[in-house]
Amino acid sequence: MGRARYGGCWTRWWRRRRSWSGCWGTCPPAYAALQTLQSTLPPLVLRDDAEQVAAWRELLGGQASVWASPAGEAGQAAASWGWLRGSDRMAALAGIRVPALVLAFEHDLYFPPHTGRTAADALPDGRFTQVDSAAHGGPLTHPKETADAVLRFLAAQ
Repeated sequence: MGRARYGGCWTRWWRRRRSWSGCWGTCPPAYAALQTLQSTLPPLVLRDDAEQVAAWRELLGGQASVWASPAGEAGQAAASWGWLRGSDRMAALAGIRVPALVLAFEHDLYFPPHTGRTAADALPDGRFTQVDSAAHGGPLTHPKETADAVLRFLAAQ
């Protein structure tokens, strides 16, 4: 699977984060909150549900304090980037010998559903399920749909 398959959103985000890290050490908190809102909430919520967006903005007000240090934030971003670009990632999936569920969210900017399908196909016993209308924060914004998908998978084992 080539690098282009992951699209530009992750790449643009990483390049911005890397350039800010070189200048300031971390992303500005307002940008981190915006990035989290845009990736976590589905488009219809962002467009039509000001109350939910406001609640998430309040929740994200303490986002900077969840990192142990600026190095922790940078380290997590570097590890994510390394995994995303790792040449042995797909071979590692092929080595997983137990049933595995790959759960994707329709509007996930980081891991769009087509990448989940590719991962499930690389697993010897992989299953793919998509939660519609959800973004990267699907387990938080669509807990019932997410839990139902996991429970269906587990019941079939």
